[in-house]
This record gives sequence, structure tokens and C-alpha cells, in this order.
Amino acid sequence: GNVADAVRILTDDNCFQISPSKVTVSSVGPNPDLIHTTKDIRAMLAWSVHAADDALRRQLVPTTKHPMTLLRDTYKEVLLSRTRGMSVFMVAVTLINGVNDAEKHARELVELLLPLREAGIKLCVDLIPYNDIGDVAGSIKFERAQPDRVNAFQKVVRSYGLTCFVRVTRGDDEAAACGQLVTTAGKLRRKRGSIAGDSQKQGA
Repeated sequence: GNVADAVRILTDDNCFQISPSKVTVSSVGPNPDLIHTTKDIRAMLAWSVHAADDALRRQLVPTTKHPMTLLRDTYKEVLLSRTRGMSVFMVAVTLINGVNDAEKHARELVELLLPLREAGIKLCVDLIPYNDIGDVAGSIKFERAQPDRVNAFQKVVRSYGLTCFVRVTRGDDEAAACGQLVTTAGKLRRKRGSIAGDSQKQGA
């Protein structure tokens, strides 16, 4: 696929010469078949989880069609087939205020991930405070998790011996952080369309 081709070019000694350990392929893990295609990709793998509970995960990631335990076990199979250096697994969780940032959500995440660690897979949990995208038509208004809740979530994960970091947000002051660019572009298009429509009405 396109992703595999891009990774080959990035890591090719005759092209960009980037070390495979410096390239990460991140996915929500939509289904077992697609997860299996990452087996031979020469890059680190990351799984955008956001919620371990199936019902909540379907709300946050509407493309979710399979139980999280099935997706986890498929990733486990793939990771155990890779060389030791390429089997480090990053798990990303975007924390949203009052939605998935409670300590119970942290414990659910740990419960989901522990079988991976028990299988010898090295894990790194990446907590990402939600970046505000403002009001988007047809969407629920989300807010960034409060620092104390982020810290409490991290403390729970670490209490089980898992490596867990909080990602430092960059670019949010210019609406250029993760998840913000596409919504900003959409707002600009809608604003321009509105201005054009008003101009046409005035000229009529």
C-alpha cells in the first residue's frame, strides 16, 4: 500500500536513509486484516486507542467495528513476529475533559495492555491532552482534560509499571497542533463561502 511504499522510500539507503527506529506508523487499528499488513513494515508501530471500553471507543472512533481485545491480540501477534528492536509499541490516548480522562479509564487501559507486556512486548503509553478545534458543525464540543486529571491518569498507568508520558503540546497557540489544521482549513472555506454568498445577495 501507499504507507508501506512511503516507509520503504524513507528508510532506503539510496533515498532518505532514515533509521526505521525513527519512523512510526500510527493507526486506529481499524480491523485485524489491516493490522496484519503492518507485520513487514520497517517502522515502529503506534496504536491510537483513546478508550479501552468498546462502547466509548466506538463513540470516539466511529470506524471501530471490532472488540478492542481482538485488535490488541492481533497487534500482539504482529509485534511478536518482529525483531526485538522493532517490537516496541506506542499506545496513544487523547484525553478529553469528562469523557475519557477519569482514573477508571486509566485502569481499563491498563487491563487492555497488560497481556502485551506479559508477552514480553515493550510498551510506551503516550497521553495527549486534547487540542481544542472550536465549534465544528455536527460535532460535540470537546475540551482539553484538566492537568490534574491528566496527571492522575498518568499516575494510575505508571503504578502498574508501564512507561507513560504526557505529550507536550506545540502549535496550539496558532491552531497548528495535532488535529487542528484540517478544522481550521474547513472553517476558512466555510467563512469564504459565507462571504461570497453575502456578496452575491448584495449584488442581486
